[in-house]
Amino acid sequence: MVQSVAEEHHALVIFTRIGSWISASAVLLAMICFFGLEKLRPTMAFQMVFFILLNDFIFYCVFGIGDMAQYGEDSFRCQAQAFFINYGLQSAMLWACATAYTLHRVVANSISSGEPIDHSYMMRIFFVLCQLFPVVPSSLPMWFNAYGDAGNWCWVKEGKESDMYIMVRIFSLYGLSWIYVFYCTYIYYTIWQKLRNFDGAGQERKIISGPFELLKFYPLILIWGLLAPTLNRFIAIFITPPYTFQLLHAISSSTFGLLDA
Repeated sequence: MVQSVAEEHHALVIFTRIGSWISASAVLLAMICFFGLEKLRPTMAFQMVFFILLNDFIFYCVFGIGDMAQYGEDSFRCQAQAFFINYGLQSAMLWACATAYTLHRVVANSISSGEPIDHSYMMRIFFVLCQLFPVVPSSLPMWFNAYGDAGNWCWVKEGKESDMYIMVRIFSLYGLSWIYVFYCTYIYYTIWQKLRNFDGAGQERKIISGPFELLKFYPLILIWGLLAPTLNRFIAIFITPPYTFQLLHAISSSTFGLLDA
């Protein structure tokens, strides 16, 4: 039995590493391709997509190095892995929210001739909210000494199912992440409603709706990346999660960047 559990743990770590490095490679390739588009580099859309990919790359590089708890829960390697897993995912999802908000503004302005967007000002605001703010929830577990062995990698310690550790998981990652998902879903639904009621000419409608057509299913990618991990952590509050849920957790966490790219 002990050997079986150890073998399952080893298999999950190997699978996570392989999936993470595949995702990291796909994200890196996407970044290289984006940099090849010289005319797009100064645009706000390019910069926002770049930051999503950059934080995905951070997440998967750290996620893919394996279980750093082997060096001790209080080691720098374990603590750094836990922090950057949380930070990379939070930051990427916030940039996705910023992208949804900007797309909504662009579509609304195109339809109703609203005020033009001050790109440089908005990018400064987004940088603070999306790139700097995630430091706060990612540092929260450190204040409670909660980062450590999370099973197959370092994050909030597994097997510590006290109310404090449950709240740390919610406020440092899962609660915030689902807020981001619901926000993106609502924004994309609002855009869809505006476009559905827009009676512009065919070519004009195609120009306005083009970016939305590319991104309209993006909330499903976020849900794919969050649903299985959330269910796995929720089950862990009461019992040891079945291996199936742990495997789904590893699959979704290590591959949603591939869909992102």
